[in-house]
Amino acid sequence: MESTPKKAPRSKFPALLVVALALVALVFVIWRVDSAPSTNDAYASADTIDVVPEVSGRIVELAVTDNQAVKQGDLLFRIDPRPYEANLAKAEASLAALDKQIMLTQRSVDAQQFGADSVNATVEKARAAAKQATDTLRRTEPLLKEGFVSAEDVDRARTAQRAAEADLNAVLLQAQSA
Repeated sequence: MESTPKKAPRSKFPALLVVALALVALVFVIWRVDSAPSTNDAYASADTIDVVPEVSGRIVELAVTDNQAVKQGDLLFRIDPRPYEANLAKAEASLAALDKQIMLTQRSVDAQQFGADSVNATVEKARAAAKQATDTLRRTEPLLKEGFVSAEDVDRARTAQRAAEADLNAVLLQAQSA
């Protein structure tokens, strides 16, 4: 009979090591899944509100932490004020420029009103002078027939009346062009 060679006894240590590692991995996975449950169709009930600022901008400071209780009026965050401050300065500069323009326009209107008042006064003065010259001529002409005035006095009154009428017409033309 032939003898078969005996196989060397194999060490069971590697197999036990693999089984032990598998058991440790299985325990870890079960513990992890059990400690952090998850689902795709869960619902959470919580009090929430939408926070909407009155202006938009870049947030430069966050004054609250996650899940911190806040009340109405509490500062939640600070928005970068520089763009708004620049716009305010620009608007104030425009307002100051418009105020100066209004002041200059008002001065121009006042000057024009003064000029118009001056022209009206000149017209009234010329009308009064023309009326006085016409009245003087009307009073002087009948006196020539009576012999109380000379022809030269009537001529002077007539010349004064014509000059006053010419002055009045010149002032009226000047007033129309002003």
